[in-house]
Amino acid sequence: MRAVRNMRAIFGPQTQPAERELDAFWALIDHNDGQRIFHRLIRYMSERKTHASRWLDALRDARVPIQLINGSFDAISGAHMVARYRQLVGDENIVELPTIGHYPQIEAARTVAEHYLEFIADLRLNQQAP
Repeated sequence: MRAVRNMRAIFGPQTQPAERELDAFWALIDHNDGQRIFHRLIRYMSERKTHASRWLDALRDARVPIQLINGSFDAISGAHMVARYRQLVGDENIVELPTIGHYPQIEAARTVAEHYLEFIADLRLNQQAP
């Protein structure tokens, strides 16, 4: 099945999804005949061009701390996206997971959670400092 092949291609080489995970992804896509409108769900591809400056300004001018946790092995938004993010937004609070693909929250859930909790803990410490 093409969908399975496509999903496997965006995961890291050591973090390939199990059959049950692929089945779960497909169930989400297929819910309410979702595969029939799937093309509408990737509308963000054209929207990111239309709204590029607005979205970039939102990242640059954010009034809240932001952390980027990225699966850098991802061909869609991996290391090349992090390099561009650094160039446009800055180098602060970036976590690169070099062997992880497009779904770090699934492929390396514990690692993502650890980095996120550390980020939150640092924020709390900084708020308490005089």
